[in-house]
Amino acid sequence: MKVRRFICILLALLLSVMSFGVAEFYNLGDESSRHELYDGNTENPLRVLILGNSFIGTSQVVSNLSAIAKQNGKAITVKAFAFSFASIETFLVPQYEWDMSKMEFGRGYTEDEIIYSTVPEYSPAWLKEYDIVCVCGFFGGGFFYLKKLMSYAQGGGTKFVIFPAANNYRWDAALSHKLYSDAGYVGWYDIIHYLWDEQDFVFADLATDDGAEHTNERGGYAGAMAIYAYIYGELPKSPELFEDGKPYFPLSVIVDENVPFDPDNSESFQWDLESVNWESLEKEQQKLAAMRAAVQGFVIDGTLHYFGE
Repeated sequence: MKVRRFICILLALLLSVMSFGVAEFYNLGDESSRHELYDGNTENPLRVLILGNSFIGTSQVVSNLSAIAKQNGKAITVKAFAFSFASIETFLVPQYEWDMSKMEFGRGYTEDEIIYSTVPEYSPAWLKEYDIVCVCGFFGGGFFYLKKLMSYAQGGGTKFVIFPAANNYRWDAALSHKLYSDAGYVGWYDIIHYLWDEQDFVFADLATDDGAEHTNERGGYAGAMAIYAYIYGELPKSPELFEDGKPYFPLSVIVDENVPFDPDNSESFQWDLESVNWESLEKEQQKLAAMRAAVQGFVIDGTLHYFGE
């Protein structure tokens, strides 16, 4: 009898949540918990940590955000700790307590392939050392474990930001935001799927056909722009077509034999304007404009909402 009564109470609670309506539940455009704006020019750089799964590594969202901040004169340090197949529950335990024998090495992966990290080691006790912690890994229990994760940073002034990757369960991320209104929401998932469903983006524009459909660097650039927009309340400056007389673009300017342009290693190329694939460059400019509009609509204006799954 007690079990039956418990089930009835649980069903009643679920129905009460559903009574808000699907549209209301998924509408996260009214971001009332945005962090204070940072001018980015203080002596102490803004400290950002990104926690997540393998999508953090494949998208290069960390290096993208660092580059965007540098291009816009913002003082910011971006670190990450990501673990393949990780959920939020993964980050409740310090790294030194993990039973590595139970990790995914049995599937043929090495430790370096499993763990993507720009910090020496991970422990939830160190979360309070960061100003902003972006979290992805919402796979059904995020709404339960996020509260515990946030508790480790109590008293440190840390702002947590829900940052669902393209393979996360959006309903879990949305429910987490409803339950913990003091956490921000940056809809990386929303932007990626919106560009696929509503804009002229094909799968390969934002992801890799590697069996796991990992987000690629272009998708990571969209996510980095979204974090930047959340922190500073504005879009980063649009990259110039030329910089110092050379073609410059943060995504994939194609020259010669379809070699992606790497601004960090530009000296290795002999630039010839006649070799630039201008048709490809124009398409990249159009994609960048669409991504910027999506970030503007989702993160800054709150005029765009994604309801697909």
